[in-house]
Amino acid sequence: MPRKYKRVAATEEEGEGGGATAIATSASSEWGARRRAPDAATLPLHRLVWEARAEALTALLSSESHELERQDPSGRTPLRLAVLLNHLPCVHALLDAGADARLPDAEGWSPVHDATATGRMRMRVCLRVCVGKQRCIG
Repeated sequence: MPRKYKRVAATEEEGEGGGATAIATSASSEWGARRRAPDAATLPLHRLVWEARAEALTALLSSESHELERQDPSGRTPLRLAVLLNHLPCVHALLDAGADARLPDAEGWSPVHDATATGRMRMRVCLRVCVGKQRCIG
């Protein structure tokens, strides 16, 4: 069943970023207007993406070793979360650190699919270029 996306405003309890937005899908309960921000202690990359803190994300990625493909309880990698939240600077930071843009979730969707389905063409082009480079490298 194809996913249908719509924008949902975030509530204050969702994170300290305040201005974050979430994408809700009518085809799945994966997203909702009352979704809480990821825990900073267990999912630091996800939390920085949620808060749209690209500079802090870049600094953390360059200072420590992290699992770029670690999934949150909903099965999203930090890259996929950045795409869904439309945080292009975070997408760039994760791709520069080596995140795999080809990695699908349990339903077979990759970050490229999400960018295409939500109409984010600049993000889609960025991801497709990265996928092309990853095919050449790996």
